[in-house]
Amino acid sequence: MPAYAGDTLKKALRLLDQGQLVKGERTLMDALTQAELEHDCRVEVNALLTLADLRLQQGRRREAQPYLSRLNTLQLDTQRYDYELRLLGWLNSTL
Repeated sequence: MPAYAGDTLKKALRLLDQGQLVKGERTLMDALTQAELEHDCRVEVNALLTLADLRLQQGRRREAQPYLSRLNTLQLDTQRYDYELRLLGWLNSTL
């Protein structure tokens, strides 16, 4: 049975927590692809935020920019995505 985007995102976050950055990043990309196919906006937003944050933490600013740009173009409900929008604002301010 194929995993759902949310399950793949959880797996990616566990891998990152365990310090498996390369495998975690690859799994995040899989979660993002699945979320797009499943039209799961919540997982898409969280995968994009996590990818951008990870790359910024690694000093890969240029590679973080496309994820932040995608997030900036999404029409997100300010009440439903309050935390995510605040995090996005903070990440944008670090560039």
